[in-house]
Amino acid sequence: MSSTERSYFLTAIEAILSNWTALQLAISQNAAGSNSIAVGTWMSGAIVSWFEENKNVEYYEATELLETILNQEFNLIVQDGSADEIGRLIYSNLCPNVTSQSVKIEDPDSSNPMFEEGNDDAMECESKMDQDGDLVNDEQDNDSLDDEDMEDAREKELNEKLKAVNETLKNNPYDYQSHIDKISVLKSLGELEELRLARQTFSKLYPLSVELWLTWLQDEQRLASSPKERKEVCHLFKRAVQDYLSVDIWIEYCSFILGDVGSADGVSSAREVFEEAVAAIGLHVGKGYLIWGAYRDFEVAVMNLHNKGYEFVFKVFQRQLAIPLLNMEKSIEELKDFEDIPDFKRFSSSSSLSSVYQNSLKKLQGKEEFENALLQTVGDSEANFIKYSEYIQALRDNKSSSPPEIQNLYERRITDHCLNPISWIEYLNYLDSVLKIQSIAIALEVYGSDLKEITKVFEEALASGFSDPVDYSRIWINYISYFRRKIDDDGIPNSDPELKLSRFWASVSGDRLRDMETARKCWAKIVHLIGDRMIYWTEGMEKIKDFPDYFAHLWRQFELEEGDLTQLQNAEDKIRKCLLINEERLAKKDGSDTGV
Repeated sequence: MSSTERSYFLTAIEAILSNWTALQLAISQNAAGSNSIAVGTWMSGAIVSWFEENKNVEYYEATELLETILNQEFNLIVQDGSADEIGRLIYSNLCPNVTSQSVKIEDPDSSNPMFEEGNDDAMECESKMDQDGDLVNDEQDNDSLDDEDMEDAREKELNEKLKAVNETLKNNPYDYQSHIDKISVLKSLGELEELRLARQTFSKLYPLSVELWLTWLQDEQRLASSPKERKEVCHLFKRAVQDYLSVDIWIEYCSFILGDVGSADGVSSAREVFEEAVAAIGLHVGKGYLIWGAYRDFEVAVMNLHNKGYEFVFKVFQRQLAIPLLNMEKSIEELKDFEDIPDFKRFSSSSSLSSVYQNSLKKLQGKEEFENALLQTVGDSEANFIKYSEYIQALRDNKSSSPPEIQNLYERRITDHCLNPISWIEYLNYLDSVLKIQSIAIALEVYGSDLKEITKVFEEALASGFSDPVDYSRIWINYISYFRRKIDDDGIPNSDPELKLSRFWASVSGDRLRDMETARKCWAKIVHLIGDRMIYWTEGMEKIKDFPDYFAHLWRQFELEEGDLTQLQNAEDKIRKCLLINEERLAKKDGSDTGV
């Protein structure tokens, strides 16, 4: 095995061992120390050396090797089946590359007649190789030169592409595809520091896709060996889970943190990350069971090592079974394995957990159909988006649905349809009108953000590169309106606060005379004079049924110029409701006209 191959295999085995909970817990209890990185490096070297020395091994022999090391070095007997799983992973990494080479060079297959003793063809072949050795070497040298030429040409091509991409980004720093191309080129060139910088720059401008984050995180994990470097990877994970709701990233995060479970506060730190994970994705109906299962496996491993901690295992079961998730029946089956353990019975009541489980199954019935529809439309973006929208509306119409459940589904839709603006608009409207979360609110002004922060967001918005010029005007109007609201205005007294005659004439024009043009002009005058009272705006929206968008525009414009932020937000809520009612009215009218 070459030094390059050996280095690669050592890195791969270290990564596998770092995610083995049983090993990390064993290290934490070892009197010789708790440096999991050093132990992992030593074990990786021992395992690779063993594979080099032994040929034609089976996967179970790798499992036996792991069990022997844990028993002799840590006085630990692994009974949770994890040694078998880790053994298979190591075997699949090493055997196709190491033992196959050993067999080919040192121990030819005796069943192959070419290698039978006394075979003339075999001897002739060997003799021919000796006689033509120089020729063979010349051919190999030529092949090597060809490979070098191809590699040089490839590197030149990549550098030219990198130069072109950098030029594009210089002119337009917000060109999304150019950032992706730059990362791809730098990764191919192996320019580590430049690649890191490119990823950091991209992540500051846009939320990265799940695939981009996973690739970045996996690259950094392979390079992190010191505690400081691993801490930096943890910070990177914390950033990654903020962009999109991703079960895969959270699973990767939890697996990574298990590599530090052998440290002084490793168990508590891992438990803290698992808690963050179930809070973020534990409500994911389709995949939530994955993180709950991983959390439960972690607590079971801790329990087996210390022969205590049954209450943690029970609580994870209890919390998971209270949530309607797919594959819940697997958790119930796993629960049966603990029912005969006396210490577990002290915390667990099978009947109570069964009742919780049955209640969750009932809730799941209303969601399972939607989850199946989402799976069936994965390849059809438009159909999948429609199913998500129907699913969200069904949850919002169901009074028993909790806001976190609805928020979770909104975020799932954004993850799968991040380039669809409706995903963002509807989600932000929901957050702003229902959850009112400051960190992701639409209006920074609501929570008293200072001018510097608001201006920063404004400038970033202008630089983001809108495709529609109208969007730029909207940004400017809202920014100017912010300053307008900062100006103290005592107001102008109105001698006729009711304007009853004008309202009467507007109603007669619209309802009786069907003169909507006159009605619109009347209402425009009314709201201009007494538009600070929402009741008149609502009345106007209801009266001008043939052109509500026009009136909605007037209302928004008035609030931008005259109202405060709360009045503007209330107006937006009312406008959405009035427009929806009008759409339903028109749909019914169209149906009656066509005889439907």
